[in-house]
Amino acid sequence: MEPNENLSSKKQDLCNLIDHLSIDTENPCVIMSQDMSRDFLSAGSEKEKFKFYFKATLLEKVSKLLDMNMKTIQVCCDCLQKDRKSFEVLEQDLVKIEEKLLHAEQVDELAKEVHTLRKRLAWAVVYETDKKLEDIQAFVRELKQLILLVEEDTEMQTVSRLVFYLLDV
Repeated sequence: MEPNENLSSKKQDLCNLIDHLSIDTENPCVIMSQDMSRDFLSAGSEKEKFKFYFKATLLEKVSKLLDMNMKTIQVCCDCLQKDRKSFEVLEQDLVKIEEKLLHAEQVDELAKEVHTLRKRLAWAVVYETDKKLEDIQAFVRELKQLILLVEEDTEMQTVSRLVFYLLDV
């Protein structure tokens, strides 16, 4: 292998090498040599030094992640607020449906009670009719007995008259 020989020109090979050596390319301190870092720190303004420090300590990355997370939290809060409103509407719908279900159950109970009362009314009519029939049958029996008595009495009177007639003759 020659000192200036090009081993590869692929990006993937470079990424593999960086991963293998665990080099953080986002951190400028890792990439800069000690001499370059010293020159940068001595020549740069306070603002540039702070930017360098901000990048070197990965605070910039943390700041970006924090901003991203704050935006995500805001989106989640907005979604939560929207879902709460939807939930309230659904709760109101649930209350209305439960009321309708209760009314339907009450109507069903009343229908069962009406059905039971109709059966009882029908049997009450049957019992009343049976009682009237028994009363009429008892009255008819009494009338038949009375008719028999009247017929017997009539026969007796006829016989008596006949006897009187025969005796008079």
